[in-house]
Amino acid sequence: MSAIQLEKNLFYSLEQKCKKYNKEGIRFAKWRSVFEINENKCSDSTILDNCHSLAKYARICQENNIVPIIEPEIIMDGNHNIYTTAKNQEKILWICLEVKNQD
Repeated sequence: MSAIQLEKNLFYSLEQKCKKYNKEGIRFAKWRSVFEINENKCSDSTILDNCHSLAKYARICQENNIVPIIEPEIIMDGNHNIYTTAKNQEKILWICLEVKNQD
């Protein structure tokens, strides 16, 4: 099976690309969204914006028979420790699931 990483911020052409890639045999597509921890937390507005983008991407892929792989990625730069990263990652994953279920 083949997979592809789709270009970010191209929702206007994502559906056409998914149709094209599906015809070419692509069955998986990955979209990464970056989160940065500042003062031991990610901004709520950033979390919501990124999670809505990931959900929109996933919906478009699924409508075109492509399995979406979403990757909410926390940047490791900064003074936070692994426990802070884990706490933020859990929050982000739950919000992504909630947003995805709403779309």
